[in-house]
Parts: sequence; C-alpha cells; structure tokens
Amino acid sequence: LVALGCALCTLGLVFLLALELFSPLSAALAVLVEAYGCNYELSPLDGVGYNGELAAMPPLLLSALLVARVLRGRTDPSHGGRRAAWLFFAGVLAACAALTKQIALIHTVPALLWLLLGEERTPRVDSRAEGVTCYLLGFAVPFCVVLTVYGVSGHLQEFVYYYERYGREIYMAPVTWTYMREKLQEEVTKYSFGLAAASVVTFFAMGRATRTLLGVSPRPAEGQRAASALARVQESAPILFVLSHWIGSIVGATFLFRFYGHYFLVCYPFFGLVTGYALGEAFDVVNDDRASRAIGGLVVVAGSILLLALADSSLERNVAWRRGDVRWDPWYQDPQSDPVVRYVQATTQPSDTIFVWGFRAETHVSARRYPASRFVYSVYLSGFVPWFRDATREEEARRVVPGSQELLLADLEGSKPELIVDAGDTMSDRYMRDIAPFRRYLRNKYCLMGQVAGEQVYRRRRGDECPPADAP
Repeated sequence: LVALGCALCTLGLVFLLALELFSPLSAALAVLVEAYGCNYELSPLDGVGYNGELAAMPPLLLSALLVARVLRGRTDPSHGGRRAAWLFFAGVLAACAALTKQIALIHTVPALLWLLLGEERTPRVDSRAEGVTCYLLGFAVPFCVVLTVYGVSGHLQEFVYYYERYGREIYMAPVTWTYMREKLQEEVTKYSFGLAAASVVTFFAMGRATRTLLGVSPRPAEGQRAASALARVQESAPILFVLSHWIGSIVGATFLFRFYGHYFLVCYPFFGLVTGYALGEAFDVVNDDRASRAIGGLVVVAGSILLLALADSSLERNVAWRRGDVRWDPWYQDPQSDPVVRYVQATTQPSDTIFVWGFRAETHVSARRYPASRFVYSVYLSGFVPWFRDATREEEARRVVPGSQELLLADLEGSKPELIVDAGDTMSDRYMRDIAPFRRYLRNKYCLMGQVAGEQVYRRRRGDECPPADAP
C-alpha cells in the first residue's frame, strides 16, 4: 500500500508540474509516459515495488513544483514571507529526497540554477540571492537533524560511512573502464530502439528551447527578439529546468554502472515532462485556434490511452505466462505459495523474529515476521558486490564493512530469532555458513533443520539437544 501510494503521488505530481510549466495537453502526455514507463517498460518488481527511488520521488517532485510555482509568478512578489516559506519548504523536501536516495542530490542543481536566474518580472540580484538562501537553509535542516541524532547517539561515523564512503570505497571498487565500456555497449544494444526514441524527443525539446534562447519565437506573430540574453534565458527557464532534471536523472541512474530497473524510476517522470513539452507545445503551435487544440488534444490523449490499453493487455498475458509452467518466474507468483514463506509461517509464531541471509528480504513481509537484525541484505556482511560474482574470497573479505559482522552477531543475540534462513543462492552462492564467525555461531546456537526450496534453515537451540529435523 505504501508503494502504491508513492506511485500514485508521483503520477499526480507529474501532472501538476507539467500543468504548471507547460499546458494541459503536456500534463496529460507526461502522465501517460510516466504510467507507461513504470508499469510496462519496467518489471513490477522495479516499477511499483517499494524501492528507495520510488519513496524519493514524491518529495523530489513536490520540491520541484514549489520552486516552479514561485518562479512562474504564482506568489505575489509583495508577499516576500510567503515566497521565502515556499522556497524553504522546497529545500526541506529536496533534502528529504536526498536522504531517502543519494542520487536525488543531483536534482538540487536545476532548482538552484533557476533560482539564480530569477523571475523574468523580478530580475533583481538581491531577490535571486534571497531565493537561493531560503532554499539552501531549508535543504540544510533535515541533514542537520539527522546528523545531530546520529552524533548524539555516537553513530555519526557509521552514518557517513554508509551514506557516502561505502559507495565510493566498496560498491564502486571493482568498476573498471573496461567494465563500464562493456556494460554501456550491452545496454545500448539491448535498448537501442528506446534510446533512439528518447534521444529524438530530447533533441526536439532542446531544439525548441534553443530557438527561444536565440530569440526566434515558434509563433511568427511573436517573433520579436527578447530584450536581452538574460531575458531569453528566463523565458526558456521552464524547459531548461525540466531538461536539467532529465539529464540529471540519467546520470544518477547510470553512474554506478549497475543497470537495475528501479534505478531508472527517477528518469520516467522527467522524460514524461520532456515528452509533454516536446509534443504538447508543438501541437499547440500548429493549431492556433482553441477548438482545434481541444479536438486535437483529445485525439492525442485517446491514442495514448489506447496504447496503454494494448500494453496492459500484453502485460496481463505476460504475467499469466510467467505464472504458468512454461516460463515459471518466482517474482510473479503469489507470495503465500513460496515454500520458505509457508515453512516460516508454520513453524514460528507471529511474535517470533527471523533472520534471512542473502537477497530474500521479502520473506519478512510475505511471512509477516519481523527481521531479527538491522541487516535485511547481506552485502555489507559478506563483502559481496552485486554484478561482480567472480571476485575472490580474499577480495570480498577486504570489502566487508568494518564491524558489521560483530553488529550482526550482537543483533542475533539480542533478538534470538527462532529461525535463520541461509539463502546464499540468492547472492551468487555466498552462504552464511561459509563465513567463519557465522559458521561458529550457527554451530553453537542453532540446529540445522534441513532444506526448504534449496535454502538451509536453522532453528534456535533449546539446551544441548537439537529437535528432530522438520524441513521437507
């Protein structure tokens, strides 16, 4: 429900932002592109699954909307306090998005650039400086709160490590120029048609923005050249704002060179806005009278809805196919049919905690059992870096987060989970039992109950004797 709420909020904010910046037709097209991308271009696991990118989108888009409303003149310049409050809150929301997912940091740049340009009707330098100051002050508040909480609790170094150092020192450590080149070639080959379509729309939007920057209006009746270069840039600010977000989202989604689908969730809202501008504004130019624009807009929207209907039919058939025996896919099954989930539910109480090693954190949600540790994924504990399964044991031992294994053991001793599921096959065969401290802990504190769907399961010891194995 939380994921669905975030997805619906994102759709609504894309519509409002496009409506604020461009036109109703642009807003309709932007929403259709966003809906199509997240529901049909991405798998359900990535498109509507509860990932950090999805959670970051509502505050990020709402921040952009507030900046747009201020700089598009929706606030009375004489009400300086209201303008300052809106920009301050926009900064707070941008920081919340960045604390949710680090890649959202890059989206502060378009907002700051537009604030530095200022409004066309109030181009005073002091007004621009005030806007930037309010935004940055708001941006600083959530970070100050988080840093204070971690500092008071004595865990500030850990926060800095996980927020910044881990990605730089561990996650990106195996990446080489050869790897980057090969992955880019692979992705370009795989998605050549989509990349070509996105490039055409982007260059079309950039071309229209360039005409305005050069003082050439798309409407002949409005062909007079703007008074100054600054005035022309301010006139083009809305589309430059969106293009900057769109380019920033591509950089944020790809700079790690792990092309997980959910990394691209941030791209689709801004590509929808670019598409809405490129097609919607162009359509308005061709059809000057209101009736033609209305009729034409309805035709365009109706055609787009038909495309969504066809895509939905195709997705429904694909889901049914993957749920069948021909191409069985575990991500498309009913979670309650998972043998591990059924075993956990049958052998534990709702008040019990469990620990699942590997990439199987969804077991907690599906079985309705709380995790026994702060570590719901095991990359920090094992030194495994996703997509680099050929690393040696020595390399991975050096990549283990300092102190993480001791923290896990302390968590397990504190919560005493009834079951431990060693799902190392979900993490390229990096098993809990293969790491010396954890192997000793399992031997001393737990009993092997057997295997469930290929995963070894352990039950907490009761004294010196182990209960009889109960796993099928």
